[in-house]
Amino acid sequence: MATSFGTLLRRALARWTNRSVRAARNREARAFWAGLPASSFAVLLVAIFCLFSTFGFIVDMAAMGTVPPARLAFSIPFAGAIAATYAWVGIRRPRWIPAPLAIHIAGAILMRRMWPTSATVPPAEVLARRLETDMAGAVVCIVFGYVLFILFVAREGSRYFRAHEELRLARDIHGQLVPEVQRTLGCYEVFGISHPSGDVGGDLVDAVEAPGGAWMAYVVDVSGHGVSAGVLMGMVKSAVRIRAESLPSIEVVLDELNRTLVPLKRPHMFATFGGVHGHADGVLQLSLAGHLPLLHVRRGRDVASPTIGEVHVPQIPLGVVGDYQFRAVAVETEPGDLLALVTDGLTEVFDGQDQEFGLEGVKTALARTATAPLTEIAEGLRRAALAHGLQLDDQTVLLLRHRP
Repeated sequence: MATSFGTLLRRALARWTNRSVRAARNREARAFWAGLPASSFAVLLVAIFCLFSTFGFIVDMAAMGTVPPARLAFSIPFAGAIAATYAWVGIRRPRWIPAPLAIHIAGAILMRRMWPTSATVPPAEVLARRLETDMAGAVVCIVFGYVLFILFVAREGSRYFRAHEELRLARDIHGQLVPEVQRTLGCYEVFGISHPSGDVGGDLVDAVEAPGGAWMAYVVDVSGHGVSAGVLMGMVKSAVRIRAESLPSIEVVLDELNRTLVPLKRPHMFATFGGVHGHADGVLQLSLAGHLPLLHVRRGRDVASPTIGEVHVPQIPLGVVGDYQFRAVAVETEPGDLLALVTDGLTEVFDGQDQEFGLEGVKTALARTATAPLTEIAEGLRRAALAHGLQLDDQTVLLLRHRP
């Protein structure tokens, strides 16, 4: 099985997301407006009513007072009511938009037939009083509408900033949970970094070392986005850190992680894992749970043209089957070799023609910078992905170089 279940599932999700990103944003906007508290929604509709009722006065001024008083009295509330109806339907029932449109047209026709405009302009004194009344009415409606809009903005602004503050706090916590990793473990130089696609990410990059010299560097990609993914990611890190004192084999770590996550997560959630486990004797073990393959950049004799191979360990993601037994494979490296683990936020980036950046794009970027410092390699990978297309998911990279 060249491609893991988790990779296939998330690749399909990313393609769907790319094709419907605009539709998703529209749905989010509609969800925001539809989720307004009833009191705030009522204030907004009344503000719209006041603002658009001025059209009745404006039309009368444009007609130089030739509109019959009955038609004026009808058109003022009608203009405000139809505007508020458009707003209500557009937010709550978008498919009903033809209904207020039909009412609007019918009302306009009815007013013209029932109260046709006069052919003669009123005397100057009468016209002056009429225009003054229209002006005063329009100003009053505008002022009331403005005050209500300010009230709406103030109410929803405070609600937004409370939510924004909570997100800022969550973002700060995420920054503490997923800091940049830069250290030396055994004979390997290690660097890892994660760039979330939103305020809170579900990707994790970490490295732990046991007192006896064993160590493990790994990446985790939790399905979904936002706070729920971030919470599950935090659980994974806590579970791994608890085992850091003894740090048994990577298979044992994965088995325990899997059994821990299954009862805690939501049914539709899972986590992919890719990690390497080093020992004091230099032996390196790799295990992947539904994750992209490890990329092994062999320096070889031709430094300018390194060879890049893929190391696969086909297994299901964490949190899918509670009694699954994970396994690992040995990875042999030579001084100068580079190992790379990335999450699919880097590979599943699509250009305007829906072409995926993919592992081949990652390999190309790695080949260009294979001998550079690890920080520059990570930056080059991200720049190449962003140049290809929009970031849709968290982008995380873990690099290990066998020191000379």
